[in-house]
Amino acid sequence: MVTIEKDVPMPANIRIGKYPYASMVVGDSFYVPGAKKVNLAHSNFRYGKKMNAKFIVRMDDGGGRVWRVA
Repeated sequence: MVTIEKDVPMPANIRIGKYPYASMVVGDSFYVPGAKKVNLAHSNFRYGKKMNAKFIVRMDDGGGRVWRVA
């Protein structure tokens, strides 16, 4: 049987991102070795909507670089 408990505080929702989007300003970039474009593009879109910012990704030899552009 399940017991109902009262006055149990909910833990804080602490989420640490994989990439440093939150600390970036326009013109900053970071490199992710071995990344796939679709994964970085998805992260860019998600964090861009959350932060009201724009990010682009360009792939090169074995990885991708993400820039904050707005």
